[in-house]
Amino acid sequence: MANRKVSIYVRTSSGAGYKYQKPTYVDKAQSRLKPIKDGQFYLRYTVDGASKLEAIGTDPYVAADKKHERERWLRNHIPLSIRNTPEPTERLSIETAIRRYFRELETFQGSSGYGTAPRTIKVYRARLILFQEFCAKHGIKYLGEVDNRDVLLRYIQSLQSMKQKNGKSFSDRYVFCIFQTANTFLRANNINTANPLLGKLGFAPKKPKMYSPADLKSLFALMHAEERLVYSFFLNSGCREQEVANVEYADLLFSEHLLHVCPKPERGFRLKSKNNRNGDSGDRHVPLPSALMAKLKVRMLARKAKPSDLVFPDKNGTVERHFWRKLNQIAKRGGLSGNWQLHRFRKTAATNWHDEGIPLGTIMTRLGHTNLRVTQLYLELKGGGRTTPEVVEQVNKSALAAYV
Repeated sequence: MANRKVSIYVRTSSGAGYKYQKPTYVDKAQSRLKPIKDGQFYLRYTVDGASKLEAIGTDPYVAADKKHERERWLRNHIPLSIRNTPEPTERLSIETAIRRYFRELETFQGSSGYGTAPRTIKVYRARLILFQEFCAKHGIKYLGEVDNRDVLLRYIQSLQSMKQKNGKSFSDRYVFCIFQTANTFLRANNINTANPLLGKLGFAPKKPKMYSPADLKSLFALMHAEERLVYSFFLNSGCREQEVANVEYADLLFSEHLLHVCPKPERGFRLKSKNNRNGDSGDRHVPLPSALMAKLKVRMLARKAKPSDLVFPDKNGTVERHFWRKLNQIAKRGGLSGNWQLHRFRKTAATNWHDEGIPLGTIMTRLGHTNLRVTQLYLELKGGGRTTPEVVEQVNKSALAAYV
């Protein structure tokens, strides 16, 4: 049988010429090469009885990829007449496939703030580590071995049995999200076996709770002028925390009473919206109350702020990262108990817009959603259970009541 073995060596210079040595590895399984300080990596293999040496650079990750590529080339190009047994169609290791996957994600990250989010890549890495650990534990080395329903079912079961740091089991939602990432990775490698299984995983939707008028009255009564301005902005814009944190004065269109929500590539901030693809920026414009815009303009002039300055910076003039902590400090100093979350301002805004008769499609646009179903989860609709006087009056005034 033809020799399809490919070995990696490190070539270094010596007084007598060159010296070839086997590389060292990070782990006992010899799945990760250690970086080298001197020399470069070489591949050694045999083609038609002749020994070959191929220089492949100094990067250990590239070297591992080149080794797998050369192994595939040997399998596909050595004449069939000398093949005594069939070889697997795909022998790409899971580690190499994951490394390539992230290399591709990083390629599409871009620099303008409209590509794949760095945070998305970070979350995907953490989730796929769990997948790698499962495969290593069960002796699954190659990607082709994962194209198996039973293997993927075992992976789901292993996620369901895992514990968080606080000792609680993974929630159904968290299991779904982790397996969804694995499915996305597998589909990128033309493996669709996980997709039907993902469709069978269910979880209870997590609906944010809005603030009541009494909540807001109690909370805002405790705030000084600057705090009131910050959290009034959250409430009236319906923006996410990082969107508020990265608002610049140039984003406030005072003559039109509009907020322009857009990415800030120079700050490493991008919009969460999946509209940030194919030339669709995903930017949006949100109308703000005239009184709020007037206070912001006075503040800008008093501070002699430049258009590129942040509206709500931290004490060092950089992006504020403690809005939630400061919100809870306000509630604590007033003795208010309860769950004080920034995202509840967003739900409160959406529900109030809906109650004021603003169309659902407009609310979706203001929130930066791409799906009406997601927007509906934000709305705490009235009249869904018991009737109230307001609901009765609304029904009686309906044009349909004329047909009673």
